[in-house]
Parts: sequence; C-alpha cells; structure tokens
Amino acid sequence: MPGYSQDKVALVKRLHRIEGQVRGIERMVAEDRYCIDVLTQIAAARTALEQVGSKLLEGHVNHCVADAIASGDADGANAKTAEMLDAVQRFVKVWKQAAVAPVTQARIDLRRERRQSRRVARTERRGTRVTLRTRIPRRRD
Repeated sequence: MPGYSQDKVALVKRLHRIEGQVRGIERMVAEDRYCIDVLTQIAAARTALEQVGSKLLEGHVNHCVADAIASGDADGANAKTAEMLDAVQRFVKVWKQAAVAPVTQARIDLRRERRQSRRVARTERRGTRVTLRTRIPRRRD
C-alpha cells in the first residue's frame, strides 16, 4: 500500500484543482491575456504541483522507507533509502530550476554581457597603458 493512501482523496482533489488551473492558463493564452497574469498563474500551478509532490515524498518517507527500515531487511532498507535520495535529488533539481524564472535568467544573461563588455574595454585600456609604460625611459643626464 502506498504511503499516500490515507491522503489519497485530498491529493486527487488537489490534482483536479491544478488541472482546472492549467486549463485556465490555456484559456488565458488563447484569449491573449496579459503576459504577467499568465506567468503568475503558471507560477501558482507549479507551486501547487510542488506541494503535491512534497506531500507524496513525505508519505514515502514516513511509510515506505520507515517500513523497510523497521522490517530489519538491510537490502530492502538500502534500496528504499537510495530510492528516496534519488527522489529528493529530482525534487531539489526542480526547485532549483523553478527558482530561476525566465525573466530573472534574462537579467542574469544581460549582466553577464555587460560584465564581459566591461572586461573587454578594461583589457583594451590596459593594453594602451602597458604600451605607454613599456616605453624606453628617457635618459637623465
């Protein structure tokens, strides 16, 4: 029996709500709604899915992994623990990707470009200075 079986009804209701939210986003795009409004709804749907995933992960740890450890079977416990760690890593990867929104990524790219152009300009200026410094010094008589 899966670890989420006690919360199955609530999870299904939440998933139906998310499904309706995604259909609403589809309608918003079809109606050419304002971009920021669509992005806000996408973020809300993503957050709702993350909450469902978090609840499922919690059930897996509290039920499946705990039962495997309590059973005394070392191989089964190791397998469930490895499975849990893989799930957590996938979940963390999704959170990291979600943390950098497309608008934020565009800003980061723009900053990188500006930084690179400043480096080039600095290098060009230094090149001029180096040329001036490496002149043969005048003789002092």
